[in-house]
Amino acid sequence: MLIPEVLFSTLVLELSIPETWNDLPGSDIFGLIPIFHARPEWKRHVKQLRLCIPKSEHGFSIIRDLVHEKALEFINSLDFPVEFKEGWSQQLEISLAWTFAFVLLALLPNVVTLCISDRKSRLAFGEANTDQPEKAMGLIRQRLPVSHMLSYVKFESPLPPVLRGLDNVPNLHTLDLSIKLQGQLLSSVRYYSEFYLDGSCEQPSIQRLRLDFEVKSVGVWSVPSRRCMTNIIRGFPNLRTLEYYAESSDCKNPYRSVRAFPAYQSNIQKYPDASSAFADDVYIDEQHWDRAIYDARTEVTDYQNLVDGMVHLRPNLETLQLPGGFWTLPGAVRKPLPRFDQFVQLKKLVVPQAAIISIKLDNMRFDAIFEGDFELSPMQALPTCLQHLKIFDVDLAFLESKWLQDLFDEQKTKNQWPVLKCVEILMGPTISESSLRHLQARESGDEFWKLAGNANFEVVMGRDEEGPDV
Repeated sequence: MLIPEVLFSTLVLELSIPETWNDLPGSDIFGLIPIFHARPEWKRHVKQLRLCIPKSEHGFSIIRDLVHEKALEFINSLDFPVEFKEGWSQQLEISLAWTFAFVLLALLPNVVTLCISDRKSRLAFGEANTDQPEKAMGLIRQRLPVSHMLSYVKFESPLPPVLRGLDNVPNLHTLDLSIKLQGQLLSSVRYYSEFYLDGSCEQPSIQRLRLDFEVKSVGVWSVPSRRCMTNIIRGFPNLRTLEYYAESSDCKNPYRSVRAFPAYQSNIQKYPDASSAFADDVYIDEQHWDRAIYDARTEVTDYQNLVDGMVHLRPNLETLQLPGGFWTLPGAVRKPLPRFDQFVQLKKLVVPQAAIISIKLDNMRFDAIFEGDFELSPMQALPTCLQHLKIFDVDLAFLESKWLQDLFDEQKTKNQWPVLKCVEILMGPTISESSLRHLQARESGDEFWKLAGNANFEVVMGRDEEGPDV
């Protein structure tokens, strides 16, 4: 039936608590479950589900007894084993929203992609008939029912989440964590992230991990935030794919402060438009933000440090994506470059240009070179097992760079990367559409296309349009 298939293929439900008894029948939490219970043939259409758990259930106490009674009646009417219903009835005492999240997932066995937003930063799966409410770090933890079709879970939380029972979900291979660190107490960030170091949150069954590095999530990057993310990946010992994602390349400027982005950097970032560049809110605590952004771009957004935190993944990782966006902006010093040559199984590498060429601006504030690698050749940086290299946020100068020349020359003369099949070059926002069309039509960039034409791998030229959701 076409109508329910269109309506139900992707559901976004706010599991909010009704304020009055009259609002109860029309709320998401009570409205949809009876529909699926009455029309079970519609359940198969639901493949994607997003659940937003309320911050608290305060204010619900006025109608709690009436709702509790109605909820118990409904749960007892469901065609599920008695032990399931007993478990859900006990969970009602803890959280109405979570209880009906359990029931809804149990009713929707074909959900493949699940997104949950929960401010209490806990995610657990388990069989409803065996779980009892239990305390963990002062919090009551509930367990979602196991779904055999579920393969992708995105979890949004303010702190590094407490993870339990993910290995109970047989087909779950991808976990996408969006941790809203901005504004959180650094002591709490540190405390929860350290559970990934002592084995408390280890997830050996997850093979693909995605981590949100957008400024709107992690804020202006700080050292505790960076350590938090490094700690988290320690809890995933068997990853085959690790993807750090950030803003798209044309959204690098997260704060509308001209002072934060000096004029001498205008060639590599997008300025705010003239009409709003001097809006009143630009100067609210401007000095603080200038300093925070300056520190983040100078000392913290360091690809070498980020990759060095993946030592435990070197034997098994097959795909690695580094973040773009804010990370690609240079600071007041040159940034060291990462090496990937010790990732002995790495087949696909997705990196911004800033992760392979360390930018040195003519009027950079500090000329001193700090410890680290600043001029790595592709032979030093790339593993010989690489099959697919994708470079995004590229400018025109890169096409004439020594780095790219060395890549082509070494491959042609020595077959340095014997299984390399494709190099993708995705041009950033500094290149106009007309310039890109000329490049793609081979009406410009003669030297580059001459090298590409003699290469023993495919060369793809395109636009960097990938964002966090890709």
